Amino acid sequence: MNKPSVLLLIALFPFSVAVVQAQSPESAQSINLIGRPRVVAGTNLKRIAKSKFQEPSQTPARPVAVPAKPVEESPRQQSEESKSSARQDEAVAVPHRLSPVRIRMRIEEAERLMKVRVLPTAMPVPSIDYVTLAALLPETSHIHLIRIAKQTFLTRGAEFSATTSLGLPVQVRIARANGVNTAVSVFDEKNRLLVPLVVEFPIERRGQFREMAYYTSAHPALLSPEVLKAGQTYVNSMIDLAAKRLRERGVPIASNLIDVAKHLCVVEHVDHDRFRNENRIALFEEI
Repeated sequence: MNKPSVLLLIALFPFSVAVVQAQSPESAQSINLIGRPRVVAGTNLKRIAKSKFQEPSQTPARPVAVPAKPVEESPRQQSEESKSSARQDEAVAVPHRLSPVRIRMRIEEAERLMKVRVLPTAMPVPSIDYVTLAALLPETSHIHLIRIAKQTFLTRGAEFSATTSLGLPVQVRIARANGVNTAVSVFDEKNRLLVPLVVEFPIERRGQFREMAYYTSAHPALLSPEVLKAGQTYVNSMIDLAAKRLRERGVPIASNLIDVAKHLCVVEHVDHDRFRNENRIALFEEI
């Protein structure tokens, strides 16, 4: 073979190898990858980006219910509510106060009822061991008589059950013990307040009955501003009337002595122990 032929074969050999590689599957795949880079790469990038950055859909969280805090009341509101509650309780426990005129009428009626009631024939002389209390039930306007042992009646703070002359079960509490001036509170089973009117109190001397006293004390159910004013008016009017009668008889009385006499009417009813140990203003109003 001549030299030019050899050179020609050497020049054609790389070209033939390139043709064979182009016809093989691997070369076709490489050519495909190289020839269409943007299509394949773009599709893959979209898929990758979609799978990488797309967040999974989540169910929206349910709102958490936060319990509402109770509204704190101010001390003023609490005080007003407590006062309102106290007024309601007082309205339930204490009925409408009787006027001084009606109290006087009811006291006279109670005294007549006590004096005309029939006593057992086996008791020609009233017992000195018991007292009788007349109390009014405002809801029915009935006057009930309650028989109480004198020793219990004179025991401060004593509480006991009893049945009235009309068959009403009641609860009696001794508020103050001071002879005929003893003050009591009376309630029935429905928590209704009875108004004590007058007590029938047997007076004894050396264990023997002497006389029957009828007295109205300053029971809690009777006290009211109207009664207080009526009592002050009564004392002033009686002292002024006495001074007027003395002047008519030629005995003039100085005005300062009239004031002293009015004060003595109060002092005469003062219990010394209560004056030392209790509220004196409340004691004065009670007297």
